[in-house]
Amino acid sequence: PAWSTTVYQEVGGGSTSAYIQIGGGMRFTNITVPQGAAIGTAYLTLHCYGTKSTMVVNSKISAEDVDNAPTFTTGDAFDASFNNHTLARINWDNIPAWTTKQDYDSPEIKTVIKEIVDREDWASGHAIVIFWEDFDDRSTHAAGCTRRAYSYDYSTTYAPKLVIDYTVPVVAPTVTTQAVTDIDTETATGHGNITDNGGENCSKRGVCWNTTGNPTVDDSKSGEEGSFGTGAFTRPMTGLNPGQHYYVKAYA
Repeated sequence: PAWSTTVYQEVGGGSTSAYIQIGGGMRFTNITVPQGAAIGTAYLTLHCYGTKSTMVVNSKISAEDVDNAPTFTTGDAFDASFNNHTLARINWDNIPAWTTKQDYDSPEIKTVIKEIVDREDWASGHAIVIFWEDFDDRSTHAAGCTRRAYSYDYSTTYAPKLVIDYTVPVVAPTVTTQAVTDIDTETATGHGNITDNGGENCSKRGVCWNTTGNPTVDDSKSGEEGSFGTGAFTRPMTGLNPGQHYYVKAYA
């Protein structure tokens, strides 16, 4: 592997077998994907810097397997980063000739991105380094047998783009039940508190009750619909029988 700040990202084979196989890295900052998010699709979009040989090029795409990828400014730093690439390493093979100033999308790389955002200490806003290379020497060695894309160093307009479509996993909300108040002969007030909405606002909340234990929403209940975040709430309980013992539970 080798690194340099250049006007383009390049991948492919050199003109002779003695020529080092070519590749590079792209660092994308402020990736606002939450930890553990489900990745629907992910890919690179590269803007062709210049047309080269019509011979096909084979390459691979991976990422640096760290929580928050640092910059690399030397060859040694790049080598260390690449040597710690993800287990997921996607083939981008048989790349045909490119046309200057045209966009080209990579194959699906969601397994690469998923491996990073599933790391325990990954957080929204961190950086990801993506490697696009042929360091396994799988491309033909012939004059100009490379593919070149604009780098960020040369053009922020034509810089590589990392496109990620994701969804935030939603889990059941956490709801606690407080003591019933305002107890009368046939009415009372039930209390609940949504302490964690599970990833998005709740569409329903309320209290349910029965006389046998472990009440569910299939039992008597008093609820409301809307968009509810975290916080305490109350609901009126009606139709109670005097002297009857009731089990009450809040839900959302």
